[in-house]
Amino acid sequence: MNDAMEIPAPTATAALESLPNEARIWTYALSRDLTQVEQEQVLGQLERFFANWQSHGRQVRGAGAVLHGRFVIIAATVDSGDISGCGIDASVHVVTPLAERLGIAICGPLDIHYRAASGSLVTVDRLTFKNAAEGGLVDGDTVVYRVDLETLGQLRTQGLECRARESWHARAFDLS
Repeated sequence: MNDAMEIPAPTATAALESLPNEARIWTYALSRDLTQVEQEQVLGQLERFFANWQSHGRQVRGAGAVLHGRFVIIAATVDSGDISGCGIDASVHVVTPLAERLGIAICGPLDIHYRAASGSLVTVDRLTFKNAAEGGLVDGDTVVYRVDLETLGQLRTQGLECRARESWHARAFDLS
């Protein structure tokens, strides 16, 4: 699970490989898988946004990816400093209406995403995941998705997926 991650085109914008490992990332988990056409629409819209993205008058170098058909990743860096809150908000104002146009909800930050025994990607609230853990439906070997990664380097080296025992899920839900 922790093998270095290569993000293939066409699920990533061209600029993604050129951004440094220190680039910040934001992960938007979606309520359902995107079709290939929808992934291309998302990436096209992000490319247009990245061309003009600014943070307090400074050009933001941005890139994006759609991983596992369900997670929109935005990566960004600016020369000499951090991206301001306004710069971050601008990215939210691109992703939110795009999801709405596609009829997709953006999952909440407290939702848990995991791969069920059937192979399907499941999104649930914490109580439902806790009940699944107590009922033996999920365990330390269950693949979970880390939507809390902060840098592109973390994504590249750790990947979005890991076993529950390798994440905070193990401590929170006794999944050692």
